Amino acid sequence: MRDCSFVGTSYIDIPHNIGYYPDYVIVQLKMPDNFISEAQGTVFKKRVLNHGSKVCGVIMAYDGSKIRLWPSKKGNYDDPYGVFCVSDGWGTPIFKHTSASVYVQAWKFSPSDILFSRTDTRGSGISVSPTIPLPGPFDIDSHIFLVQSQAIDGNYANYVFEAAGSAISDGSAFFEEIGAVVYAYNENEVNLWYPGSGNYLIYIGGTWGYGAPTQASKTASVTVKVIKATSTLPGCGNSVCSSDWNNLNVSCSPIPHPNKIENAHSFVMGNTSVYTCMSGYASNGGESVIFYDGTQWETTDFNCTVPDPCPYTSSPMIYNLTTLQEKVIEMKKNLSVDIKNTSAYRRSLTCALDQRPSSAYVGYLGITILTLMGGLLLCADLSDLL
Repeated sequence: MRDCSFVGTSYIDIPHNIGYYPDYVIVQLKMPDNFISEAQGTVFKKRVLNHGSKVCGVIMAYDGSKIRLWPSKKGNYDDPYGVFCVSDGWGTPIFKHTSASVYVQAWKFSPSDILFSRTDTRGSGISVSPTIPLPGPFDIDSHIFLVQSQAIDGNYANYVFEAAGSAISDGSAFFEEIGAVVYAYNENEVNLWYPGSGNYLIYIGGTWGYGAPTQASKTASVTVKVIKATSTLPGCGNSVCSSDWNNLNVSCSPIPHPNKIENAHSFVMGNTSVYTCMSGYASNGGESVIFYDGTQWETTDFNCTVPDPCPYTSSPMIYNLTTLQEKVIEMKKNLSVDIKNTSAYRRSLTCALDQRPSSAYVGYLGITILTLMGGLLLCADLSDLL
């Protein structure tokens, strides 16, 4: 946390000390009355153009080493700036703050938690579809949908600016230059909108960071990400954390062990516990997976008991010798098979047609031999008669 008074300051750099680009950054502004707002990455109004108007807010972007904040600064009229205000039809009376405590949160997700990522160079004159289909559907309650614009030129090249979910300007001359990417999404697609040729995807100038180097990018590298929001990062332990705004001290308390179940093993991973029965014991079929909700473990009726060693019952049967011999004869009779009822016996009574040429040759040879033998015997008998 950092207490910041933006009077006389064109921009503020806050090192994040991560050493690489975070995947997700939130900059919260806590007002003196304890209301909390957030910095954003878009500009919808360049400066105050008439007396009594206000331009308030903080623009945020980051790179691999720091987070930079550009507050709204004093312009043409007295006191038209602030880190937060509500006016011009958004609320009455005018509600404004010129200083705030800054609270920065940055995340680097595991690659397996980033379920979708697509980057395109976008801008006026570049033909890229504004609709990005997702491989989903993704449940919008358990995923984070991000759209980020990275500057590819200018004084803030490689800085990442967050897109906005709504627009408060139509880009007309009344508002002068704007710089924004606006997006909306559902579980199946993300839609993008950005200004035409007269405006920018990224803009720093006018009352924003008054006196700081300016940025006006008509093209940018726009990335769409879908991140799993139910992740447990490895290496952080299983802890429930709390913090306060005063000193940014974070206290962590380990998640308590789940209730012990007799004759069962418990495997805990993150906020999940899985019960399995020890060797020699059987489950009753109760719920074996329970979850920790931040305050207590779920209850379960799961238990493990020794299984019945003999699930089947029978009554003993006692026979005398005569009865036993009769039973054996009856069993042999029931198990024996009459040979005349077998298929082998039935096949032996009939001739099967054999279409093989070799079978025909054997038959012809047999007929020839029988004919010759019969002829020789006949000739011998005829010679005796003559």
